[in-house]
Amino acid sequence: MATVVTGQVRRRAVVERRAAAAWGAVLAVALAWGTAVAGSGVALRAAPIMGRWHLPSGVGGLVPAAALAAVVVAAGPRQARRLPWPVVPALAGLAAAARAAALAAAGGWDRLTEPLTTRHEYEPLAARIGDLGGFLSTYVAELGSRPIHVQGHPPGPVVVAWLLDRVGLGGAGWLAALVIAAWGVAAAAALVATRSVAGEAAARRAAPALVLVPGALWAATSMDALFAAIAA
Repeated sequence: MATVVTGQVRRRAVVERRAAAAWGAVLAVALAWGTAVAGSGVALRAAPIMGRWHLPSGVGGLVPAAALAAVVVAAGPRQARRLPWPVVPALAGLAAAARAAALAAAGGWDRLTEPLTTRHEYEPLAARIGDLGGFLSTYVAELGSRPIHVQGHPPGPVVVAWLLDRVGLGGAGWLAALVIAAWGVAAAAALVATRSVAGEAAARRAAPALVLVPGALWAATSMDALFAAIAA
C-alpha cells in the first residue's frame, strides 16, 4: 500500500510540475506577443493585461509585500493543514488584506487613497451629493454625464461612499480602509464557500494560494474589492 501511495504522490508531483511549466510558457508567449504588437495600437504592453508595466519608485517599497509572500510560501501550506478550521479563513483574510495593502503602498502611502480620488471614481461624486433620493431618482437619466466607473455599475458604490460621509467617515481614507477590509472578507468567504463545495481539505490547500492571488494588485484600493466580498 505504501508503494502505491508513493507512486501516486510522485505522479501527481510530475503532473503539477508540467502544468506549472505549461502555464509559464503561456505567460511567456503572451508577454512576447504583447511586446511585439505594442507599436500597432493594441496597447498590450503588459500582456495579457491591457496597459503598461509600472514599477514603484524604489524597489525597497516592495520589500514588505515580498517578505509577506515569502512567509506565506514557506509556512502557509503547513499552517493551513494544522490550524483549527475557523482560524484558517480568518488568518487567510487578514494576510490577503495585508498583502494587498503592502502592494499598493509600495509606491507610497498616498497610493492607498489616490486611486479612489480620480475623476473616474465614486468618492468625488458622493461628496457632491446633497439629496440622495434625488440622485437615485435621476440616476439612469443622468448616467451619461457621470464618471466612467459610475456609468458601469448600479448606484450602490456611490451610495456606500455617501453613507460613509454622512456617518462621519468621509474621505478616501475611510473608503480605502473599507475596501481593503473587504478584500480580506472576500478571501475568507471564498474559502468558506470552497469548503462547502469541495470539502475542507481542498479549502485548506487553497488558502495560501488565495492569499497570493494576482488579483491583489487591483484590490487596494478599488471598489472591486468590495464587489468581490459581496459576491463571495
